[in-house]
Amino acid sequence: MLFCSCLLIFVIYGILTPIYAKILDSKLSNQRAFYIAWTTAPYLVAYFYSPLIFYPFLVIFNIISYTFALKRKINLLIIALFSTAILGELIYSLVFYHTNYA
Repeated sequence: MLFCSCLLIFVIYGILTPIYAKILDSKLSNQRAFYIAWTTAPYLVAYFYSPLIFYPFLVIFNIISYTFALKRKINLLIIALFSTAILGELIYSLVFYHTNYA
């Protein structure tokens, strides 16, 4: 199966986001800062390990995720992280098949 390993982090963060949101809901003094840091981490990893063609895609989804994090919309943040993984994998597959089998 064709899979871009840099996108696996978005699946992991998408799964862990509701768990951490539930555990740390009332225990954080600055929830907004936590969600900004939580949103920044997977994108920083993806910027270093992704192919160059992903950068515009990652920047767009990073901005969308920051918007959700600033508004504390955790459910939408989860969807944004999973969408980044799924759409990124589709783009990677299309680019890979286009360049290798065209």
